[in-house]
Amino acid sequence: MFNKKQRFFSGFTLIEVLVTLGIVAILSYSLLGYNRSSEKINALNRYSQRLLTDLRAAQNMAIQTQQYDGQSVQGWGVHFDPSTYKIFANLSDVNRAYLEPVNLPSYLSLNSSISDIVFKPPLGDIIDNEGNSISEATITISFSSFSKTISVTKIGNISLK
Repeated sequence: MFNKKQRFFSGFTLIEVLVTLGIVAILSYSLLGYNRSSEKINALNRYSQRLLTDLRAAQNMAIQTQQYDGQSVQGWGVHFDPSTYKIFANLSDVNRAYLEPVNLPSYLSLNSSISDIVFKPPLGDIIDNEGNSISEATITISFSSFSKTISVTKIGNISLK
């Protein structure tokens, strides 16, 4: 019936299986590496949008709010540290009421041209932590070679670049 010389071999050789597994491993590793860096870039985008929103909220509160916790408010502002920022009510030259801080992840850094931006009522004028009027302030949130810069101008324009 069957000739001994006509055998049919089915299946894969060991080398074919190892090559296939190697290719799958390399692709998996590259996708995981890409996914981790994209998570950090997404966090950079999220936190820069959140800071932009919080700056606008402080500006709006300076225009609208006259009192905080029963005390007269001289302005609202944002205080910057390398890994956090806080919105505050400027109650007097030496007294501030800080709201809950926003902590950035350890891989993001926050750099600002000034440590405090204060929006003064009634128009939301911008002053620095020493009481001087400023024309523009920049805040940069960065991760590795990626960064987002927020500019606050004297006329009240807050923009993300």
